[in-house]
Amino acid sequence: MANWSQPLSRTIRTSDGKTFRTLAEAGTFVVHEDHVGMHWRSVARALLIAALEPAAIEGATAAVERALAREGLLDSRKTAPGSRQPIYNER
Repeated sequence: MANWSQPLSRTIRTSDGKTFRTLAEAGTFVVHEDHVGMHWRSVARALLIAALEPAAIEGATAAVERALAREGLLDSRKTAPGSRQPIYNER
C-alpha cells in the first residue's frame, strides 16, 4: 500500500514560499497546481513509486527539485548536507 506520509529526503522550498516535507505535500502541489509537461508526469510517477517503495524517496525528491528548478520555482537558498534547514548568509 502506498504511504504518502513518508518524508522527502530533504525539505523543498519554492520561490513563492511553499514548503514540501512529505511525498503527499509534493504530490498535492503537482496535481492541484495543474502542472503540465513531461517533466511533471515524470515527477508524479517518481512520487508514486516512492510512496510504494521507500528506497525511491531520494530519486523522487531530486525529481521534484529538478522540475521546480526548470520552471524557475525552486528556492535558491542552499540547504546544509543532511539538514532540513536552509543556510542563511547573514552579513
